[in-house]
Amino acid sequence: MTKQYESLYQRPETQDRTKIFAHFKLPLVPWVSGVEDGPKIERWLPFHPLADLAQGERWQSDAMVDGVRKYPEGNLEILASHLHFTFLRLQEEGKILFSKDGSRACFNTGLLDRRDGCDIYAFFARNRTGGDHPDWDFAQCCTKPDAVARHWMEGFPGFPEVAEYYDAESCRDLFFHLDCPTIVVEGHIVEDHLGRFPPPFRDDLNLATVAVQRAVGRLYAQLKRNYKLAVPIWHEGRIQLLLPLCLTDSNKADLALVVERVDDRKCYVAKTILTLDMAYQGARLICRPDSEWLKGY
Repeated sequence: MTKQYESLYQRPETQDRTKIFAHFKLPLVPWVSGVEDGPKIERWLPFHPLADLAQGERWQSDAMVDGVRKYPEGNLEILASHLHFTFLRLQEEGKILFSKDGSRACFNTGLLDRRDGCDIYAFFARNRTGGDHPDWDFAQCCTKPDAVARHWMEGFPGFPEVAEYYDAESCRDLFFHLDCPTIVVEGHIVEDHLGRFPPPFRDDLNLATVAVQRAVGRLYAQLKRNYKLAVPIWHEGRIQLLLPLCLTDSNKADLALVVERVDDRKCYVAKTILTLDMAYQGARLICRPDSEWLKGY
């Protein structure tokens, strides 16, 4: 694929449609962006059949904005996000497959079906409309055996591979290294993301800063006893780690701290603070999180 796309499907309404890979034209799931008093943007994303086909897991976002759901009940925002960022990674790796005649495309969703644990592929047909429409139309998702049985793979150069985020060298980044004894949290990170904190912290910068410092101070003792507390996340082309910030209850995470190891300084540096919903979406790109603090938020 020589053309580089900005997204799998249309995200902001103002996005140039020629920079979108595919048009998802089946009006199955209304998706509304915005909060109660803010702007509303409706989209139609046909991802419910894929959610039914894939192994069951959390696909609904429960994100809140000022006490109001950011997305409607029944949304599949985590699944939509997973597909979008999986597509971008596959595009970067050159793993989007195209049929020899250029009429079809497919990629590996990274998901497994709930019946037999087989790979699930997404298929697309060339959009012949022209103009400012996306180059491709979404056709359907199906398992590898079904794709073979229905001859959907004919004309493709092999089978689509899964996206990869680490290799033998970078797999060391998947774990927190206790020999890096310091987590550096710069003050502006808390200030810039105060709105993500639970009350009463979001209204008091000093209180939030002190609470984060205390939570970070407890992390090393916790990580020594449970390495699974550190959850890998793919961001800006590299692996970073999510760590639980327990602000209101020492046994329950309120936020996730994103850290990255800096080898020459022998420390971890905090990159940002995420809500648990945002953290789960980011972590799901590499694999389904099995750490209890994030899996059960």
